Amino acid sequence: TRVTVSSRADLRVTKTVTDGNGGQPQPGDPFTWTIVLDNRGNAPARNVVVVDPVDANLTSIVPAQSGVYANGQIRWDSGTLLALASVNPGSPVTVSFSSAAKFPLASGTVISNQAQVTSSDVVGTLLSDDPTQGGATDPTRVTLTSAPEFALSTKTFVDQNGGETRPRDALLWTVTANNSGTEIANDVVVTDNIDAACFVNVREVSEGGTFAGNTITWRLVQLG
Repeated sequence: TRVTVSSRADLRVTKTVTDGNGGQPQPGDPFTWTIVLDNRGNAPARNVVVVDPVDANLTSIVPAQSGVYANGQIRWDSGTLLALASVNPGSPVTVSFSSAAKFPLASGTVISNQAQVTSSDVVGTLLSDDPTQGGATDPTRVTLTSAPEFALSTKTFVDQNGGETRPRDALLWTVTANNSGTEIANDVVVTDNIDAACFVNVREVSEGGTFAGNTITWRLVQLG
């Protein structure tokens, strides 16, 4: 009397991301990406290899669980992580890496990651799935929100005659446009309305500014 037992590995791969700063993801935020290998079959998945191509908008890549980062991707295998030699049913294996979004980046930039998994007991290449999405093999994505911020811009002056400021003194005014935000500002226009008491004596305007009426205008292609 014989019984033929049939068994197979059924490897499921999920990938999630957390923002270390919480709230709305922004350029410069730290992110941790976590991949879970869960064998729901009834046989081991042996010789598992995880390869994770890293999005070009991520930096400061630090793999955990002995992963190796090289040539834009992270690799985990049984040579560095023994648990991948055999992923057994009911014993999920987790690998992860930390990173940061580059800074600055345009608002709406999407950072997308999807791991690729192979095993000698699984046919083909498995793709990781974001369990928060509805599809079967959704990439794990983060959409960044960013904006320029000019609140730290300043305007100062120096009395070139020294001492107390008096009528007819020569004043040198300096306008500093400062973008302290998380996005590069394009086509920036800086205007400076000159007080009627001194605009008639405006002599020089630097950095390509133009003086018309009682207003000086500078046009900047970009301000990072």
